[in-house]
Amino acid sequence: MDQTETTWLLEQARQLAQQATTYQQKAFYVALGDLIQEQQKRADQLENELDGRMWEH
Repeated sequence: MDQTETTWLLEQARQLAQQATTYQQKAFYVALGDLIQEQQKRADQLENELDGRMWEH
């Protein structure tokens, strides 16, 4: 997932959280946004690790 997709997904989760009518819905979309950010962070870390390993050999 690239940065553009991540930004779009985060915006969608934020909008859905704002439109939520119950606490459970809002909590779900806020947690979804947190998950999206964490997944992007992990993807970036793995990409950087792969780049580093390729330079070692």
